Amino acid sequence: MFTLANSLVKSGMPERDIFKYLEFIIHSWGEHDETWINIKIQSALKRQEKRDGKFSDEVKEWILSSKGIFLSSDVVKSLQVSSRDEQKNLSKILSRLCDEGVIERHGNKNGCFRKIEKDYEIIDLSSVSVTPLPIVWPFNIHEKVYILPKSVGVIAGQTDAGKSAYCLNFAYMNRERMKVRYLTSEMGAQEIKSRISHLNVPDVEWEKIEFIERSGNFQDLVLSDGITVIDYMEKTENFYEIARDIKEIFDRLKTGFCLISIQKKEGQDFGRGGDFSAEKSRLYLSMSPGRLKIVKAKNWVKPDVNPNRMECEFKLVGGIKFIQTSGWKRPD
Repeated sequence: MFTLANSLVKSGMPERDIFKYLEFIIHSWGEHDETWINIKIQSALKRQEKRDGKFSDEVKEWILSSKGIFLSSDVVKSLQVSSRDEQKNLSKILSRLCDEGVIERHGNKNGCFRKIEKDYEIIDLSSVSVTPLPIVWPFNIHEKVYILPKSVGVIAGQTDAGKSAYCLNFAYMNRERMKVRYLTSEMGAQEIKSRISHLNVPDVEWEKIEFIERSGNFQDLVLSDGITVIDYMEKTENFYEIARDIKEIFDRLKTGFCLISIQKKEGQDFGRGGDFSAEKSRLYLSMSPGRLKIVKAKNWVKPDVNPNRMECEFKLVGGIKFIQTSGWKRPD
């Protein structure tokens, strides 16, 4: 009798209907004891309540440990929800968590939810001092723009315009100012050695830079409190996703800085992903053969001198050495 009561409770049948079924069964035995029937039903209800409570806790714990957007099918897969009853119960739990403000429905797709992020930290401006990072740049960009901790910069360049040369020079110029890690997706050890040899600098100086071959998941190797150079971030499709990729890098920074190199087309200022690639950057440079442009600069060294849209011209010697051939100026 308890097994039957338990099965009917698990199916979601109303309590009054369960009583009728059990009453019919017990009448077929020639007996009638409503108290006994109620005991079996209440016992089954308590067991189901305990089971539902445990499952509800598991679902809530999974959601709280996740980030951003998820599907109910993700919960089903992760918690190995197999029975139809558990799936029905999951829908009720997710609906209840929506009512409680733990999650909310996302988009127009059925079973799509977003965890509501309620954690925050109030910024205490009284304890904050504006201290730029001790970063210097080729072409003396540091005389026009300063870089604050936890910042991202982007250099978008045409093929063979010199963006890798710029990145190598930037890394070399800051090797003793902060720890520098250079993530390269297109140069192996021999090519790096061949390029840097044209600067006629002792190898011991380049050894102060940490060179690593890497073509993806750059955020995993970003120095949170140092300088990371990514040469380069390659996107072959869904270019708009570059904003997400750069944000993932930004989120790994604490007091550090990351310079990201990307490809761009001739005649355009922005690289792959268009202005999506500039969303998180505090400094955005655009490089064409013989020309470097400051597309976006947020922090000006001189408040009355706007470096945005300024350009300069250069020659590139030996694939790495820059010779600036004009001063910085804004085109007419």
